[in-house]
Amino acid sequence: MQSRRYAAFGVLLASVSLAVFVMTNTAFFRVQDISVTGMSKVPAHEVTALSGLHKGEHMFAFKSENVQSLVLGHPWILSATVRRRFPGVVEIAVKERTPLACVPYHNGFLTLDEEARVLEFTTGGKIAYPVITGWSPASASAGDFIRSAGILAGLRCALAATPAMRDRISELAVEKDQAVVLYLIGGLRVYFGQADAQAEKKFNVLESLLKDISDNKIDALYVDLRYANPVIKTRK
Repeated sequence: MQSRRYAAFGVLLASVSLAVFVMTNTAFFRVQDISVTGMSKVPAHEVTALSGLHKGEHMFAFKSENVQSLVLGHPWILSATVRRRFPGVVEIAVKERTPLACVPYHNGFLTLDEEARVLEFTTGGKIAYPVITGWSPASASAGDFIRSAGILAGLRCALAATPAMRDRISELAVEKDQAVVLYLIGGLRVYFGQADAQAEKKFNVLESLLKDISDNKIDALYVDLRYANPVIKTRK
């Protein structure tokens, strides 16, 4: 009876040993491919390099949260999800940050998202986003979060605009008291005021005023939204 127990135990031990051997030595449990999805700005190979993953390593040799943390170190990446898919595939699904505005910096521009994270530094070429002026960080590099009060005020203002309205903004000039003056493509100046809780409402009013200016062919010098009754100042 006792010998049968030993025999059964031996069979169990052999089975466990075989299972461990299979898990540690077969291709099924080895990383054969690293799939990256969701990128448009950043090449997949940059995400793969950041992840620290390598083909041939064991599928359980890494923690998903550690890989996620490494990938989130990229300035353009907002979120990342890491999944194992057998046999041998690690999937990294990312979501990129959305550029909102630029800030002049040295001989180029810093591109920022709504959280004031620096996505990149560029020199030359066409600027694709509204430019925040009046404030500039002393130092900054890709991945940093800007904490300048004036720049944050400019970002709040840009964020409150609809995408269509934002496309019409060339510059957001932020004054010392953090009041904002907009310069629209075409040259029209808009005294916006503070980018506070009323900012979205102000932009709705501005869109309506701009339609009136266009429809009635008003030769406007500037628009002032700082008061309860908005003003359209004409050149005549």
